Amino acid sequence: MVILSGWTRVWVREGAEQRIIAFRGAGELVGERAALMIRDRSATVTADGDVQALRIDAPDFGAFLDAHPRVRGVLEQQVYRRQIEKHDFGDVQGNCSILITDITSFSSPARTDADREYVLGAMYDLMGEAFTASGLDLGRLYQEDRGDGALVIVPPTTPTDRVVDPMLAHLAAALRRHNRRAAEATRLQLRAALHVGPVQRGPKGVSGISIITTRRMVDAPAVKRRVAETGADLAFVTSDFVFDTVITPAPGLVDPGRYSRVRVRLKEASLPAWLMLEGGGSQLRAV
Repeated sequence: MVILSGWTRVWVREGAEQRIIAFRGAGELVGERAALMIRDRSATVTADGDVQALRIDAPDFGAFLDAHPRVRGVLEQQVYRRQIEKHDFGDVQGNCSILITDITSFSSPARTDADREYVLGAMYDLMGEAFTASGLDLGRLYQEDRGDGALVIVPPTTPTDRVVDPMLAHLAAALRRHNRRAAEATRLQLRAALHVGPVQRGPKGVSGISIITTRRMVDAPAVKRRVAETGADLAFVTSDFVFDTVITPAPGLVDPGRYSRVRVRLKEASLPAWLMLEGGGSQLRAV
């Protein structure tokens, strides 16, 4: 199958749980290895939300490849790369770094579905480049697509400061470059929240109060208000713990002086957090 739109997850059963191998999106193939090698499937593919795909019978697929040897060569290289992939997202149990992103005004009527697909793809591309700058492979970290953003879980074995420095500086620069060339409908304003806390992994994915807290941080009215006021390309909000242990020591490109205090409202209470804005008219003031 050729995925035309949407996202799928590739997984295998390990005892009573599912282990996620990879995520496949628009333009990628699933099932091609089985068709090439005339063998049964090695994993299960599940749609994460609505997915449109082109289904091709194995005999027709084989005939197409026979008629186009160059395509067969490219496909065989892809199959080889997937065979040697390290399909291990690490230990996402325990105190993990939790990053949640959200695209501002993703559902705006000014965007078409094609605009939304383009902007979402751009977000993943820019995040992937920024993570690579920090020595991290985004494709090998646990991810969940949230429709208008992403959830990324970084295992306890990876220091949280690598999710901050120099990743954030590269992400902010990439967003500025993208937005200088983008039309209004494809401009990418990104809100991101980072927290550290316990994560539980089950057969349906990950859960925990720390993920809920991070989600509320990225959706905080104070954060949305500052983005609207400044037109910032990137709004990055962290918990007190991350600010005290990662931001304050100011490694590398991190400047704690660029952060301001905000309050994140929870259902029962509120908690303090720290906000940094990049791009737009993002001069900080107390919130």
